[in-house]
Amino acid sequence: HRIGVEMNKITLGTSKYPRAVPHQPFLAPNKILGLDEEAPFSLLSYPQYVSIKYNGVRGCTLSGTFLSRNMKELNMDGNVRDEFIEIAEWAQSNRVVLDGEFHSYKYNTVGETMSLLAGKIPMPSDFFFKVFYCIPYDVWNEITFLPAEHWCFHETNNIEVPFPRMQIVRQNTVHNYDEVQDKIDSIRFSNKEGLMFLDPRSYYKCGRATVKEATLLKFKFYSNPIDAKVVSLTSRK
Repeated sequence: HRIGVEMNKITLGTSKYPRAVPHQPFLAPNKILGLDEEAPFSLLSYPQYVSIKYNGVRGCTLSGTFLSRNMKELNMDGNVRDEFIEIAEWAQSNRVVLDGEFHSYKYNTVGETMSLLAGKIPMPSDFFFKVFYCIPYDVWNEITFLPAEHWCFHETNNIEVPFPRMQIVRQNTVHNYDEVQDKIDSIRFSNKEGLMFLDPRSYYKCGRATVKEATLLKFKFYSNPIDAKVVSLTSRK
């Protein structure tokens, strides 16, 4: 099997073994870009990569298995593992880490996704490991530093996905705030949770980015605020 994407002719990893104590996957800071307000987007420097944000369970491949965002092995039912394990094994044999999200639109909360992985809910046809980044071991281990264009899947890449339970998350490019608004409008009334913004000049960071770095930022939709009247209050001793 192979993923048919040319990563700017960069060899995907030369290290024989990953670091003994693995890092966390690349996480956005907790700050969320505001809706319909231009000020928070001043954090962005253009062009930016933008992709769909999914509400599932984060995972990455390492040593032929799947680890959580806290680098603990994911609790996967045997039948579920059989559906996905070839993805992790492929990544190990090619000396890359696949950073992505387990996600289903039918069961799209974190709790439901955990239940899917544990085999408590029958797997729907739309349950996939959605790959954001393909990171060579040398980049994961901070031996080599490559900008995002080398480990992301851009909208123009010719991609062959060899596994039925795997999908590629493509990065689209925006060049200004108006194009950002167009992307927001395109998913405003959909079942998408939000958007992720990634600076194509940034390096892969194991762990959570900071607002000051502004290399990876997230945008989410929230319901409009609701006024409510408190009718009772109970004190707990």
